[in-house]
Amino acid sequence: MKNRNESDELWSDLLDDVASQSFRQTMLTKTIRTATRRNRRRTVGAITCIVVPLLLLALAQLRDKANVRTDHVAAAPKSVPVVSARAAAPAVEQSTFRPTIITDEELFDLFPNQAMALVGRPGQQRLVVLGERLP
Repeated sequence: MKNRNESDELWSDLLDDVASQSFRQTMLTKTIRTATRRNRRRTVGAITCIVVPLLLLALAQLRDKANVRTDHVAAAPKSVPVVSARAAAPAVEQSTFRPTIITDEELFDLFPNQAMALVGRPGQQRLVVLGERLP
């Protein structure tokens, strides 16, 4: 093996002896099938990446159009006579209700055995019921 040409000749002689023509044909066929499958997969993947978002966009547009139609129908005016609140309210004399201010203890006494808290600044407090019944 003095130079590269002699090395290449040696390899080709070895491969000619080992690899028969049918083996070469089989390997070539398998290689072509594998390459064809890869190309098909790539093509299908590319088409899918384009078509699926377009279909989703079309479905969203159809859904929006359907919602607009139902909203339009729901918003149609009904032929119900409108009566003002003043005309519909029965005549009531002036209310005699006067709010009563109670202490914190009186408020808590209204809800016995209930976990509660007053939250906020004085005069703007809110009653928070904690939801647990105390024994």
